[in-house]
Amino acid sequence: MSTKAISLGFAGAIAVVGCAGLLFRALSQPQDRATGGSLEQARAVAERFLATAGVPTPSAEVLIREHRWSQRGSVLPDVWAVIWNGKATVEVSMDTMSAVSFTNDWRILEQVRHWNRTGRSIFRNEEDARRYLTNLARAVGVPEAARLEGFSYYGDDTPDRGDANRAGSAAASFRLSAHGYPFVTPGGPGAMIEVDPQDGMLVRYWASYDHVAIPDAATPPKLISAEAEKLGIGAYLQHTRPSLRRANAPTRALLGWVAPNQWYGSNHRSAHDRPQRVRLAWVVYFGSEAVFVDPYDGEVLGGLAMKGGSKTSSARPADK
Repeated sequence: MSTKAISLGFAGAIAVVGCAGLLFRALSQPQDRATGGSLEQARAVAERFLATAGVPTPSAEVLIREHRWSQRGSVLPDVWAVIWNGKATVEVSMDTMSAVSFTNDWRILEQVRHWNRTGRSIFRNEEDARRYLTNLARAVGVPEAARLEGFSYYGDDTPDRGDANRAGSAAASFRLSAHGYPFVTPGGPGAMIEVDPQDGMLVRYWASYDHVAIPDAATPPKLISAEAEKLGIGAYLQHTRPSLRRANAPTRALLGWVAPNQWYGSNHRSAHDRPQRVRLAWVVYFGSEAVFVDPYDGEVLGGLAMKGGSKTSSARPADK
């Protein structure tokens, strides 16, 4: 699949959203709108996704499973899992009837077994790979408003990159902001896409636009960053064991949307409802950890730590 082909596919991408207040609805445009959908609709959506992404529809038995995560108290969306046995899996949201994840099972097996590997890449450089990924992302429905957040590219047998199979990878993540502020936690609406640099074939895709409610525009903060940092330092030192402290002074502070939780002496509890509600906060960082401070009254709203993209924390929840 050539870069030109992907570029041509961009014409089918969803329209650019101009109003941040409409992001929640606009970014979840259904491919076949129907409450709950049906097995036939889910398969049609999955096949159309493969065609748009340039992935040949596998010649294998198709199994369609129903996963209702909401019945288990999970914030994951209810989906139809369209599975071509051993070849590919596309998950289709029951709510929006749009593809929310894809795994190219056969290509991953080829990478692991080192079958049909040429050791060459279709990309001339990182910029070429970045452009290709962006065009492919737009083609399968990632909106223009979602900006490139993360990017990685390396070819086969690159020292110290990849896993034991030594296959190359080109991947990018896209995230939305709201009213000029980023989503700190949970991760804002967006998508991740990965291709095999050998030929540009889509390997993995994930998208979520409805796990967090788009907040209303916030009023300007009353606290400046220096005031928030002082409050953050107090909460961090009080509720983090000395042996686990990463720093005794904040490394940086920024304004962003957060979901309040119980860390660092906060009076809040983590919410597990979908979509999650967020509030504007000063995010006061201590290395990889952070304390959330309300930008209007200085209340501690919780916090988090990030290690390799996963949420952890060495802070103690408040004793209540």
